[in-house]
Amino acid sequence: MAVSVAAGADPVALEPGISVTLVNAVAAAQVLGQAGLTATRLTNPLFSVFPRGDGGDRTLNLNVRSATAVPTTVTASLYQSTDNGVTWELAQPAFNLVQAGVVTGAQALHLVAGVLYQLLVTSLALGSATTVSVDGSVS
Repeated sequence: MAVSVAAGADPVALEPGISVTLVNAVAAAQVLGQAGLTATRLTNPLFSVFPRGDGGDRTLNLNVRSATAVPTTVTASLYQSTDNGVTWELAQPAFNLVQAGVVTGAQALHLVAGVLYQLLVTSLALGSATTVSVDGSVS
């Protein structure tokens, strides 16, 4: 079971082995607007990662969860901000988390401490599912 973060909460730092809900119960694809991530913070928390003891980067492990049925297609993109959320850029596009009704999961590589991240569901076909959530943990 993943840890849920309150809507609009301060950014959460992901710890190894602890799963956190990074996208909560969305029913439509999300788009990063020019104004930033204010609207999506209601369903998607901002997050960061702790530095590794050896100074290396982190891997983000992503998994889809739906309460009703497996969606048909889910694609997500990872955005990052190096200026505390003033500007955002696409860090890693198009993680295929579900393809043709099969949950595949994905990994985002090379996350570094000191950067804010947010995951957005950029393509979604629900099929018989009503909403979809995406959980993440770091290693």
